[in-house]
Amino acid sequence: MKFLPKSHTVFRILLGLLLVYLIFRIFVFDIFIIRSNSMAATLAEGDYLLVNKFLWNKIRPGEIVIFEPPFSDSIFGPNDFFVKRCQGIPGDTVTIEGGIPYRNHIPMSCREAKYNFTVITDGKPIPPALLSSLKIDESGIFPDGKTFSFFMTEKSADSLKIFPGILSVDLNIEEKGAFDPGVYPNHSSFPWNLDNFGPLWIPEKGTTITLDSQNLILYGDVIRNYENVDFELKNDSAFHNGKWLDRFTFSENYYFVIGDNRHFSSDSRVWGLLPEKNIKGSGTAIIFSRDPESGASRWERAWKNIK
Repeated sequence: MKFLPKSHTVFRILLGLLLVYLIFRIFVFDIFIIRSNSMAATLAEGDYLLVNKFLWNKIRPGEIVIFEPPFSDSIFGPNDFFVKRCQGIPGDTVTIEGGIPYRNHIPMSCREAKYNFTVITDGKPIPPALLSSLKIDESGIFPDGKTFSFFMTEKSADSLKIFPGILSVDLNIEEKGAFDPGVYPNHSSFPWNLDNFGPLWIPEKGTTITLDSQNLILYGDVIRNYENVDFELKNDSAFHNGKWLDRFTFSENYYFVIGDNRHFSSDSRVWGLLPEKNIKGSGTAIIFSRDPESGASRWERAWKNIK
């Protein structure tokens, strides 16, 4: 009876482990590094996020999703990914009222969501340790030296209000009907902004819409860019290869995603609907974290489940 040399046995074991690792990385789990604060306070820049790739096609509302940007931009490379929270799945209708997202008229709560606040003080400095403990990010100071712009959760805002020297803490919300041309669908017929948006129906595979003037504004770019059906517009009507298109059936599923840092995120409110084929997985836990400025390990964030 022949036995393999010990070195051969070790090699085969290592090769087997490598194959298992590669299978897991390709089909089951992967690790992504968070490179922005658009998901603060849930995720911080420098977090290492464990991603479940196996159930990517069963994304549920409220889950954190990792995806390829559905648009081309020179600042993004081929391996760059976005991380946002799913607020609507195929067939849903989403709205945002006063900064709060709604799915089919039901509010989508997120205790870690951050907003922009204006804070007025009596002129005395706010201790940096206080801002750090409340996870408050400073975004600017006004010339008077007493007025600040902060990104923080509503819970942090309530805590800051009672601190000595704080005169007022006001949430900055755009008025309903105030048209923001940088917000989807970038058309004055839909005077939407980051805080007041919709209602917008999310296309579901196999569903058919009429191509009236309103739907062409809302879904025209989706049909062109993701459904690969080019058409011409003539007098608010769509024509494909010279034939009038009065209706369209979607061949793809779409999602609506938003960053938890509501006023510091490029998401579906800005660039529109997310095609299902762009989704790479759902975030499950932070396994490690490193401060992007100092490089120091943040062990208090390691092995932390995310919701």
